[in-house]
Amino acid sequence: MGKIGVGIIGLGMGKSMFGIQQIPDTDLEIRGICDTDVDRLESIRTEHNVPFATMDYQELLQQDEIDIVGIYTPDPLHAQHCLDALDCGKHIICTKGFVDSLDDAVSVLQKTRETGLKLMVGQTCRFRPDFMHTHRLMESGKLGNIVAAEAHYVHDMRSVLTATPWRHQMPQKTLYGGVCHPMDLIIWFLGFPSAVQAIAHESGIDERYPSGQGYFNDNWMANLIYEDGRLGRVLGLYGICHAPMPMLGLSVYGTAGSVVNGQAIFDDDHRSVIPVEDAVAMAADEIADVGHIGEVVRYMLHFEDCLKHDKQPLINAEVGTKVIAVLDACERSARSGKTERVQSAF
Repeated sequence: MGKIGVGIIGLGMGKSMFGIQQIPDTDLEIRGICDTDVDRLESIRTEHNVPFATMDYQELLQQDEIDIVGIYTPDPLHAQHCLDALDCGKHIICTKGFVDSLDDAVSVLQKTRETGLKLMVGQTCRFRPDFMHTHRLMESGKLGNIVAAEAHYVHDMRSVLTATPWRHQMPQKTLYGGVCHPMDLIIWFLGFPSAVQAIAHESGIDERYPSGQGYFNDNWMANLIYEDGRLGRVLGLYGICHAPMPMLGLSVYGTAGSVVNGQAIFDDDHRSVIPVEDAVAMAADEIADVGHIGEVVRYMLHFEDCLKHDKQPLINAEVGTKVIAVLDACERSARSGKTERVQSAF
């Protein structure tokens, strides 16, 4: 396989993909872009000298020189955009959120099975250095048996609603578009739960965001139930004034060591707390950016490797669908007030 053409649909978060141009030894080339904002489209086309630009995503999908499509459109559009891209023979990187219903996730999963094409959900947290180091430390066995894990994503969304008005105009479900971050993290560390207990709250903190009937709950807590007794917990708060705490957090508790937000402590010396990167052999990483752009570039390089060596991506369509299934169970649990089983067969 030689050079691999990339097309981007949606140049908000999607413009992060241009970070790949700073990697000298990649075969990924951005050959096409699409956005409904003509000023943004032309500005990015000129800045990066992109050969093809359009306001119609179907036109981009028809370009033979594009092999991978990055889908960074509003969440409610992801399913149709994924299905159309697969029908046009394109591999897909779909930004997190993936889709906002289990039915849509299953439809996309089935289409990937029919076409044999690869899809990766862009769960950026799995490509954030401190979380990657923590996962590597767990896999090394230095934490012993993992007893529990908890993750949070706490983010006052009012400024985000201003910057990206589609989130209140369409609107975005914060469960699928926000809680997916910490949920995917816990699943990465503990695996898929068999059931969940979830509670939710509708804040009404911003009148632009619709309200009513529980569809628009913007604050979530969920306990994850595992058959082997391990404990998982997820917190997602978006209808709040942001607290003096990290926006994203991860804690992993083991019998030989534990990690909280990138700081590790081990059973043989409770007095010494060390950065997790000092506790584990670090993998080579040529990416200087430690923010969203670096995370996106890392998963692009991972996807490139999967295409070249015919491997499944870390978060493929099946994993992405199972994450949506857990969120679906949370939605049902918050509505029923009961523990709900997670659908596992697709």
